[in-house]
Amino acid sequence: MSEAKTEMDKINNFPDETETKNLSTEPKINYKMVALLVGYLGHNYHGVQIQTGQNVSTIERDLFKALANSEAVRKENCFDAKKMNFQRCSRTDKHVSAVRQIFSLKA
Repeated sequence: MSEAKTEMDKINNFPDETETKNLSTEPKINYKMVALLVGYLGHNYHGVQIQTGQNVSTIERDLFKALANSEAVRKENCFDAKKMNFQRCSRTDKHVSAVRQIFSLKA
């Protein structure tokens, strides 16, 4: 009987939805879709796209770090392309430069 009571107490004392939404210490940010027009010299890069599992320098890795450092995106989301709704218009290979490349994301 006491076990059932403690389970019911847990259920009854659970915060409701409005209380849990306000538990975050960071203010809510309204992000908008933006387009970034970027040009770069690719001499020291291993392409534009992040290469998972490899610690190599890529354009996206440096771009994501810059966006996080400038607080355009949250640091915990900066390497999660899905959370940022990140898109690229094309890719480049190792040591390839680009005069104009467009990226879009929520920032």
